Amino acid sequence: MINVWLKVLPFFYAGIWGAENAIDPGIRTIGPTSSMVSGGVGDIWRARQGPTSQVEGAFNYAYGWNFLNLRPELTVFVTQGGDALMGVGVNDEYVFKTVSLAPDGSMPVFYSWSAGPSYYSPGSAPNGNLGSGFQFHLINEVGFYVNHSTRVSISYDHYSSGDLTSPNPNSNAFLLNVGCRF
Repeated sequence: MINVWLKVLPFFYAGIWGAENAIDPGIRTIGPTSSMVSGGVGDIWRARQGPTSQVEGAFNYAYGWNFLNLRPELTVFVTQGGDALMGVGVNDEYVFKTVSLAPDGSMPVFYSWSAGPSYYSPGSAPNGNLGSGFQFHLINEVGFYVNHSTRVSISYDHYSSGDLTSPNPNSNAFLLNVGCRF
């Protein structure tokens, strides 16, 4: 049985992607855009094992070129237990022009997601094995821009083999992130 995330999330993301275009028709661009680097630290929770008391550090780089607002992205994470994951995928970000933390609109709220395949290497921690070297990563992020290029966010990161291999313990993390566009 394929993981429920692999069944539901494509429709969820397609709905968001379609809503973005309806709200702001000019958003679907092709060509150069800002590159972005972000990093975060957070706590890990394994779906079938419970809390791990491990800290995860993540790094994301979205390249400054897009096709219909999807940018290529590189994702890397490492845990204090030695788990490591490196993957490629796509990233989409929507900045809400009318929702801001500042009355003058200078701190706009954004939603970002990314997804793709990854290579996973287990660490030495007893509950650190995700069961397979092949994993999918799905990241949902909500935050705000402090200024034109700096952003602060909270993300939910999910890693799973999609039940393509067994066991599939999954890994979930909530991270506090800081990012910069350049």
